[in-house]
Amino acid sequence: MMNFRCYSYCAMLLVLGAFVSPGWGDEMSRTEREKFFKKAKIVYARDLGVGATKPLKVKLNDGKREMKAIFKSIDLRMEMPTRFGSETVGEYSDSYKHVIAAYELDKLLGLGMLPVAVERRIKGKKGSLREWVEEVMPRYGHGALPPEEIVDKVQLVWFFDYLIYNTDRRVHNVMLGENWAPVLIDHTLAFGTFEKPFRPLYRFPREVVDRLRVLERKQVKKALGRYLRGNQIEALWRRRSRVLDMVDRAVQQRGPEDVYFSVQDGEIISG
Repeated sequence: MMNFRCYSYCAMLLVLGAFVSPGWGDEMSRTEREKFFKKAKIVYARDLGVGATKPLKVKLNDGKREMKAIFKSIDLRMEMPTRFGSETVGEYSDSYKHVIAAYELDKLLGLGMLPVAVERRIKGKKGSLREWVEEVMPRYGHGALPPEEIVDKVQLVWFFDYLIYNTDRRVHNVMLGENWAPVLIDHTLAFGTFEKPFRPLYRFPREVVDRLRVLERKQVKKALGRYLRGNQIEALWRRRSRVLDMVDRAVQQRGPEDVYFSVQDGEIISG
């Protein structure tokens, strides 16, 4: 029987749908999909009709296949005191560049939770072109119950959201695959320069933590520097140091068996 903690975390995750592949199955690698979205001919780009950032729904064709994507061109930055929790920073930003930066960090850490996102110019504007994700299987308490491992999947999402400082994780921008694997979208409001954790983190993905330890600042700057300002990268780096300290303290206090879970081939294995 699923315990109360599992139910509670399902509610916190607010995930009510399933992720469905846009149709290429396993025939295209991530690199091939990136190339497609950068180079394929635009069949149409229409207002989606929803969303505060006024995104466009785009169809692309490279002569072999057609795919859909979402295009966002918002790029807003204001120098103004912005408060979250007990912290105040000197700016507010909402940008398509954060969508791409989040995807690039997902790649660096080997998470595979974010759909492909590239920079492209459409209708005279630069923006993020992100592969289409559909929500087609509403759960709302129906269907199979989630496994106990959903607790660690939630921790994986919160771990990543802390690194990119995404406080906008809502019902419409996180979904689950058939194996309950998280699929994360909509990161224009990420990469604030705040530092304090804003959700409880006490279980950590072992392989991702290991990658984070050996990650070098120059790697981050090379991958994300085109999309983030210097102070955003510095804040990300400070959060990296902070979360690694959290991991080390937790291991010292509770032992590695209670602190770590493993992520292997998209599956989460506790212990």
